[in-house]
This record gives sequence, structure tokens and C-alpha cells, in this order.
Amino acid sequence: MTNEIDLEELETKATEAAANIATFKDEIQAMLDLDATDYNELRKKANELHRNHVIYTRATNIVNRETMRAEREAKIEEARARREAEKEARREAAEELKKKKAAELEARKEANKMPEQNGVRRPKPDTQAGALWAMADKMSEVLNSPVSGKEFIEAAELEGYKISSIRTQFAMWRKFYGLTKPKAPATSKAPTEALKTPPEPVSKRTNKAKPGVKSRAKNTTKAEPKVEAEQPNV
Repeated sequence: MTNEIDLEELETKATEAAANIATFKDEIQAMLDLDATDYNELRKKANELHRNHVIYTRATNIVNRETMRAEREAKIEEARARREAEKEARREAAEELKKKKAAELEARKEANKMPEQNGVRRPKPDTQAGALWAMADKMSEVLNSPVSGKEFIEAAELEGYKISSIRTQFAMWRKFYGLTKPKAPATSKAPTEALKTPPEPVSKRTNKAKPGVKSRAKNTTKAEPKVEAEQPNV
């Protein structure tokens, strides 16, 4: 802000000095045209003319220099802003391209996605699992019915596939086409021994004498006569 105020003041001084220069030139020329010339006055006006020339020259040089500096700084700032804008534009373009590529990749993945049913996704044809599935499809098409496990395992082993891979992929293939039978729910089996020996009736269990009780009763009856026989002696 100070530089702007200084420039305005310098421009004002330069304008005033230019006006003074023109005035002093006219006055000096008028004095020279006269026969009776006051050289002291002429010398003063010449000095003022010189002084205003100096003021005008210095002020004009400073104004021009500061103006050029301001224009240079403005160009530098403009170039910097342009670079920042270009950088931001490139960043946005790269981000947009990245999103576009991601969308295209996702679209290709979705387009190449194998079908899924019964909770199983069909393997891609260029894989080992896909080759086994294709073999099962072809054998089923020839037989006009789903190929059996025995036939498929024999044919796949002849092709050089491992038995573990064959069994796994055949089970997945059957599940994909809904050929797997659902497992029956587990039922609790009744114990056979409990059915063979029926429980004893309640009446018989309650009336049955416990061993040891009868013997104690017999012992008490035998002991009583001995007690009565001994009483008279007392």
C-alpha cells in the first residue's frame, strides 16, 4: 500500500514538474526576446527550470521502474496462477481418468462374471475347475442325463487330474445344477434294551418284602419266650 501511495505522489510531482518546465521555458524565452533583460531574474528562472527537470526526471524514472516491477510481479503471479490451474486441471483429469478406468474394469469384471446358482459360482473356463466342469457337461450331454460319479471320476483320471480335485469339482458341479440331495434331519434312536424289558408294575414293587426285614421279625419272636421264662425266677 505504501508503494502505491509513493507512486501516486511521484506521479503528481512529475506532472507538476513538467508543467513548471513548460512555464519556465516560456518565461525564459520571453525574457530573451526583450532587449532589456534582467540576468539575475533570468538566472533564477533557469535554476528553477533545471530543478524541475531534475524532479521530473527522477520522479519519472522511479515511476517507470516501479511500474515495470509491478508489471513483472504481476506476470510472475499470473504465470504461477496459470501453473497452479494447469496442475489442478491435470490432477482432476488424472482423477477422472482413474475413476473411468476403475468403472471400465468393474464393468469388464461384471461382464466376465460367471453365473451363480444354488450358492455356487461357475468357474471360469480357462481354469482347471472350469475344464472339469466342461467335461461333466459334455459327458452329461452325450448321456442325455447327469453323469454319474463313477463314470466322471474314471474319465477325469484318464485326463490326468488329481482325484481330490475331481471329487471336489464334481460335488460343486452337482450342487450348481441342484443335483445334490438334501441331507435328512438326524432323529434320536430309542434304546433297544429299554423296549425289551418292560418296567415292573407298581403294586408288585410295593408289596415285595425287603430282604432282611423278615429275618429280623423272626429273631424277635424267638427272643420273646426266653424273656417270659426268666421272669418267675426274679
